[in-house]
Amino acid sequence: MKFAVEYKNTPFLKTSRVKKDINRLNYRCEMLLTRNIHAIRNKRVLDLASHDGLFTYACLKLGAQYVVGVEPRSILVNDAKENLKSLGCIETQYEFVIDDAFEYLSTVEEEQFDTTLCFGFFYHTKNQTELLDLIKGAKPKYLILDTFVEDFQLPETELRSIRRRESKSIAGYMVFYHEDQDFEMASFGSSNLVGTPNKSLVEALLLDYGFNFKQINWNDETVIDKGDIGDCKKQTRVSYIAETADS
Repeated sequence: MKFAVEYKNTPFLKTSRVKKDINRLNYRCEMLLTRNIHAIRNKRVLDLASHDGLFTYACLKLGAQYVVGVEPRSILVNDAKENLKSLGCIETQYEFVIDDAFEYLSTVEEEQFDTTLCFGFFYHTKNQTELLDLIKGAKPKYLILDTFVEDFQLPETELRSIRRRESKSIAGYMVFYHEDQDFEMASFGSSNLVGTPNKSLVEALLLDYGFNFKQINWNDETVIDKGDIGDCKKQTRVSYIAETADS
């Protein structure tokens, strides 16, 4: 496959703290952004937990009007600025802000951004409801969400036993962990307690916060697993393109 954004020979292969397999990076951009280009081209994009500028760069390559990357770690923001500068990106078309995602979202004006990206952050917090509430309040037209999910399933008999009588469907659930703060990509903040939802809870939350959504199909026959994308194909990591219900 010919990728619209190719990460070979880019500085992200050196600065990224996440998996650096080229096939994985290329396909993550392809599936999350290129195939949803209607949510990127000529749009104002907010890139939450923007890391070293990996996806901010991709959005600009795909024709975004303007991109703001929000990242709490100053070393990664410095890397992002250097990376985009070295790749010839126009400096007036992007900005990187050193801030906590929750703090930054609380300052965003309604419709300031057309599209919000939430890649690799949804499972690094225990406040998913607050996060979606803030995103909804900012009124983007699109939300692209990519997250690990818990893949074990409780027996249906147990799920039914914990359902309230008013419930119309099987409950979703969250598994909480204490992250090792010595791990460089651990959650940022005073607490190292984070929650990983299962797939049904992610979808329930999107619905509850007024998003119409479609799951991105990583098992499309055109997606060749030549590298490290097994988690996406097995759906231990899931991706969605969502729109606000009134858009």
